[in-house]
Amino acid sequence: LFEQQAGDYINQLCVSVDGLEVERFRDAWQAAMDAHDVLRSSFVWDGEVQRPLQVIHKDLTVPFSVLDWRERSDVPQALAQLASEQRQQGFDLQAAPLLRLVLVQLAAQRYQLIYTSHHILMDGWSNSQLLGDVLQRYHGQAPVLGGGRYRDYIQWLARQDGQVSEDFWKAQLASFEEPTCLAKALIHSAGEPAGQGEYFLELDRERTADLQQFARRHKVTANTLVQAAWLLLLQRCT
Repeated sequence: LFEQQAGDYINQLCVSVDGLEVERFRDAWQAAMDAHDVLRSSFVWDGEVQRPLQVIHKDLTVPFSVLDWRERSDVPQALAQLASEQRQQGFDLQAAPLLRLVLVQLAAQRYQLIYTSHHILMDGWSNSQLLGDVLQRYHGQAPVLGGGRYRDYIQWLARQDGQVSEDFWKAQLASFEEPTCLAKALIHSAGEPAGQGEYFLELDRERTADLQQFARRHKVTANTLVQAAWLLLLQRCT
């Protein structure tokens, strides 16, 4: 609510697609929206409600626009402008659904997909799961859905005692009096000038694939691996 116009919470995917069957693609997105409650969410927080509420709508039509730009000569610039406009348009959190799809036809068999959504619906991991779901439906395969329902998770979340978690972490961190800073742990010689440096390490394709496979095996994101490596470094140095 504080940063609605900044675009910090707007996710966007722009990708070229060849040989797409437009109506089948639209139907696949509609089926995904029908199947997943969270995609039909809006949020209300003012008026007569005492606290913010998430509203799940029973039926919604997926926002899906098709533009024919086969005769345009300024396609690269126009696509960049269209994507920027979609991001800047943002979303009204009280007006579901909080995602949009624009399909631009560039040639007989080539399209550009611009998929824009609000981060409040899902994180990057969930977004990739959704795209996999849509592609399975597009190819006529029935996605394997989990046994739980979104409302089950919300009900579980509502039963959690926030004070218990706060008390636990306050006890864990009771002995800490200041932030754990790596700079304070490093010993500098008297003649060494103060300052900073930049170091770069480039991971090859094989090492990158190994890390991605490790992350998938442990059901975490690559970002979690980076955070863990940083924590281990802090722990060993401090």
